[in-house]
Amino acid sequence: MGDLNAKQREAAFSLLATVLSKEGYQKVIDIMDADQQLTTGQGRRQSQGGGKGNLSFGKDNYFLAVFGTPSTAKPWLVQFGGHHLGVNVTLIARTSCSHPLTPALQPASFSRTGITVRRWRRVGQSLRAGRVSG
Repeated sequence: MGDLNAKQREAAFSLLATVLSKEGYQKVIDIMDADQQLTTGQGRRQSQGGGKGNLSFGKDNYFLAVFGTPSTAKPWLVQFGGHHLGVNVTLIARTSCSHPLTPALQPASFSRTGITVRRWRRVGQSLRAGRVSG
């Protein structure tokens, strides 16, 4: 996403909002916002346990791919991912199917515009991150 200009990013997010549910799209935004916190050091552990320390985090390190040609007659796939996120949605006519979805959140919680966003409470719960008033 970091290689895209503003108009291209807008188109990419519009595509994601189209192929995902409202809750699924919000989950993607929450995960990306949490990842962005790691670029500023918020939520980062003091000790990284011997890692090399050259990890790249943030909203710019997400990738979008479209496989096939968007069509109402033939299958095509949207793939979007980055740190702690992998979304794959196959579309066939007006039907879509998500498959291997890999969501996680690091840091486990952060504040955005006065609202605390935190990790999901358990697998199988809503596609939306838990929120509490800030």
